Parts: sequence; C-alpha cells; structure tokens
Amino acid sequence: MEKMLLISGFGIFSICVLVVLAIFAVLFLILVPVKEYFKCLFSKAYISGFRLRSMKMRGLPYKMITEWYIYAKKAQLNLSLNALEVHFASGGNLQNVVLGALYARDAGVDLSLDTIKVLDLDKRDIKTVVNDALSPRIISTDEFKTVSLDGKEVLVELSISVKSRLDNYLKGSKEEVLISKVKESVVCTVASENAQEIISNSDILTKVARIKCESSDSALKVVDMSVISVRLGKDYEYEKTLQEKEHDGQMELIEIDKKRAEAQLEEQRLKNKVQEERLKRAELESEMLRKLGSNDSDKISMIDYYKLQNLIADTDMRKSILSSITKKAGNSDEDEDY
Repeated sequence: MEKMLLISGFGIFSICVLVVLAIFAVLFLILVPVKEYFKCLFSKAYISGFRLRSMKMRGLPYKMITEWYIYAKKAQLNLSLNALEVHFASGGNLQNVVLGALYARDAGVDLSLDTIKVLDLDKRDIKTVVNDALSPRIISTDEFKTVSLDGKEVLVELSISVKSRLDNYLKGSKEEVLISKVKESVVCTVASENAQEIISNSDILTKVARIKCESSDSALKVVDMSVISVRLGKDYEYEKTLQEKEHDGQMELIEIDKKRAEAQLEEQRLKNKVQEERLKRAELESEMLRKLGSNDSDKISMIDYYKLQNLIADTDMRKSILSSITKKAGNSDEDEDY
C-alpha cells in the first residue's frame, strides 16, 4: 500500500513537472524568437533567449543583428553583441562595419574596429577607404596662371598621385587643401625664376611642391607628382611697355593740341589788333584828306605825317607776325597728319 502511494505521489510530481515544463516551453515558443535562438546556438554564437526577447521588446532588428553577429563570430572578429547593438542605435551600418573589418584584415591594413565604426558613422565606405590606402589615385590641377621673374605669364598643369593616410583620414586636410598648397608652391617657384628657365627645367616645380606637401596634418600622402604641361602665356612686361608708350603718345598729342589752341588765340588777338590799326589808319587818312581838301593846308603838320607813317609801319609789322604764326600753325597740322 505504501509502495503504491509512493509511486502514485511520484507520478503526480512528475506530471506537475512536465506540466510546468510544457508551460515554460509554450511561453518560450511564444515570447522568444525561436528561429534566431537556434541559429545562434548551432552557429556557436550563443545568444540567450532573454537577450533576444529584450532586443525584440526594444524594437531592435534582432534578425539583422544576430545575422551579422554570427558572421563576425565566424570571421573571428572581436565584435561583441553589445557593440553591434550600440553601433546600430547610433545610426551605423552593421554590414559596412563587419565586411569592412574583414576586408581590411584580409588586405593587411592596420585598421582598428573603433576606427572602422567611426568611419562608418561618417558615412564612408570601408572598402573604398582601404582601397585608397592601398592603391594610388590620380588627381589633377586645372591649368592655372603664374607670373615669372621677368614678367611673363606661365601656364602650368600638374598631375598628383596620392594615397590615403588612415591614421589621419578623418581629421586631416583633403584634396582641395592639397591642390591649393601645390598651386601656392608653384606660384612662388615661378615668381623666383625666369620664364625660359621654368620651361627648360620644369622638374623644379614638382620638387619644391612635394617638399611643401609633406605635412602631418594631411589625410593624403603624395606618392608622385609630374608636370602635365607648362607653356608661356602673355608677356606682361611687353604689354606694360606698350601701355607706357601709348600713354606718352597721348600726352604729346595733348601738348600739341594745347599749343595749337594757344597759337589760335594769339592769331585771333593779332587779327583783332590789325583790324583796329586799319581802322585808325583809315581815320587818319580820311582826316588828312579832309584837311587837304580844305584850304587850310597849313593845318597839316609834320607830326601828323609821321604819325600816319608810324601807324602804317606798325600795321605792316603786325601783318608779318600774323603771317608767321599762321604758317607755324599750318606746319603743325601737317606734321600731326603725317
């Protein structure tokens, strides 16, 4: 009897345990993502059911996170599940991080996971960054103007081969700064040499520019630099000389016009004076004729006669002066026309 009671008690207890286990199993199947749980379990990238449930309750894409966590574990990358969750919550791309870390390791590039995550948050493609560090790429300047020591314009175009410096990739200066430094160096070099020396020895441009670009604050390392073209442009010194000659010619023309105007004024003044003398002479002659016509011939004196002669001589002298001025003005016009 006691044995039967013991067996029956044990049976009831077993049934209760089985019921509890069944309840837990049902709850587990309902609450926990079973597919992802067993996928992680069999992939040796174990994630507890409670962690999966927590991820699901927080609204995280647990399927994607578990997939890339398994991938990282298989690739033996030192990426924890918590690091993946935090990076995704920060707006990162888990695929870019995991595949980028694997690509960098296989390429032999020393790129830490923290750096990879920072690059990903900066919206950089990790594969592109690694390729830039491995393979040089070519950047070219446009054809820009410089002025040599002898005042001639020299047009220069350069080609620059660069690699990315991963240790200074984000905070370092980029292509625009590098190109501006190269142009500044070339301008200074050309300004210190004659144009013919630059044309015949263009390598001096790249030598000086490479030294100037070797700075620690750049994200790019200059591998090679070459001159695509260097040619002469305008001759500023010659143009300056022509402008000076043109200016001197204009000043001479202004001076000639000024002298001509003065001569014309003097001519007009003398003409007016001659006209006045003619009027006076006519008046004296008419006065003498009047006196001669009258019977008072004794009224004409020697003084009146000499006054008349002096007036005639003065008038003739003014006429000769006016004639010489007119001839000079005419000669000036002919010279200018010539």
